[in-house]
Amino acid sequence: MSDKKPRPDNLANQELANERKAAFLEVLQNLWPNVYQAARSLEIPPRVVYHWKTKDKEFAEKWEEIVQAKMDEVESGLLRDSSEKWGAHLRLPVLKAYRPERWGDRSKVEHSGGVNYTIEHSIPAPASWTEDEEQPGLPDHGNA
Repeated sequence: MSDKKPRPDNLANQELANERKAAFLEVLQNLWPNVYQAARSLEIPPRVVYHWKTKDKEFAEKWEEIVQAKMDEVESGLLRDSSEKWGAHLRLPVLKAYRPERWGDRSKVEHSGGVNYTIEHSIPAPASWTEDEEQPGLPDHGNA
């Protein structure tokens, strides 16, 4: 760890960054899942908020708290409106994406090794044909 003390201008920049992070999280609560719109509404490039999320553990945890709170709302809405055709239809894909352990598809297929298969295909002759009749559309290859 460095023994250098932060320079005053770095402290001011850090304070500004912390204020912007707090403002973003507040806006994200209203605009989630639209991260782009939340960032742009504060004139912050979206790549910056994603950078903060990867570099600042506390910021990432607060962001995740917002997501989980929104998922709680979506989940309770699904359960409340399950009798409505569109209520479940619109909410279920979101829950599958953000809470797959509870709402995701439960089937899991695993396979190892090879697969051997043979495909046989036959077309039955119409009942109106007799064995002595020439079958229309089939070439005669000298099999008389």
